Amino acid sequence: MKEYKMRKLDVYEVLDIINSILHSRADEDKQKKEPITLLTKEQIETDFSELNIDSITFISIVVSLENEYELEIPDEYLLMTEMNSINKIHQVLKEVTENICTDEDATT
Repeated sequence: MKEYKMRKLDVYEVLDIINSILHSRADEDKQKKEPITLLTKEQIETDFSELNIDSITFISIVVSLENEYELEIPDEYLLMTEMNSINKIHQVLKEVTENICTDEDATT
């Protein structure tokens, strides 16, 4: 059975990954000349729309998390309305990995 990194993942690790993505996106888009604002632990429940996270950044976050944890987030969650906060992303990632582990246990 494959061991998933997600087993040890907590919401603060998701926050760190998202901040890394925000930092990378700011580096890529130096034309804006706006300082990047990293997210804080107090913003875990805050809606992304309030944090000025746009749809392109959202997709970058999703792709990066899928690559980092070698999983695929189901299509029904790939909307900003479904994963519109750090905590909601964390919950979806936990659900996906639990389903993967359950599916693998059923086949062994």
